[in-house]
Amino acid sequence: QAAIEAGGEASEEARAALTARSWKRKIAEAHLAAELEKQMSKDDILTGYLNVGYFGSGAYGIQAAARRYYSVDADKLNLTQAATLAGVLQSPVSLDPRLNPERSAGRRDQVLNAMANQGMITSAQAQAARFHPVRRLEHRTQGDRPAQLALEPEELRLPPRGARLADPGVR
Repeated sequence: QAAIEAGGEASEEARAALTARSWKRKIAEAHLAAELEKQMSKDDILTGYLNVGYFGSGAYGIQAAARRYYSVDADKLNLTQAATLAGVLQSPVSLDPRLNPERSAGRRDQVLNAMANQGMITSAQAQAARFHPVRRLEHRTQGDRPAQLALEPEELRLPPRGARLADPGVR
C-alpha cells in the first residue's frame, strides 16, 4: 500500500486485495455506523456526508458540486439538479453528468423514483423532473488549464476579463 501511495504501480491482484471489502471490514463498518447513529440523527449524518462527499470533477461537498455543475448555490438547486447530484455520489466518475450524461440521467431517474416511492415527492413531480435532459458539454480550455464548465452555461455570470473584483466587506 505504501508503494501505491508513493505513486508506484501495483499489480491487479495487489490493487484488488487493497480495495476488497472483507467480512471483517464490513463488520467494523456496521459497528461504526451503529455507534454513529447513537450519537447523531440520520439527518445529521446525511448532512455531514453531503458536506464532504466527493461529487466528481474535483467537487467535495454539495455546495462545491452545485457551483461546479450548475453555477448556483446548493440551496438554489431545483429537483432535477438535486436528484442528479444525489445520484452522482454512488460513482462520481462514471456518473459525472458532464462526461456521461446518459448514465447520469439514468441514475437521476432512479433517485427520483426512490423519492416518489418513499413519499418525498409526488409521481407527477418525479415525472416532470425526468423531462429535463442532461446535456454533454464539449471540453474547452483556457490556455493550458481546463475551463470550469457548467451544465447550464447560460446561467454562468463571470466578470469581464481583466475586471477587478471588489471585496464586498470593504467599503
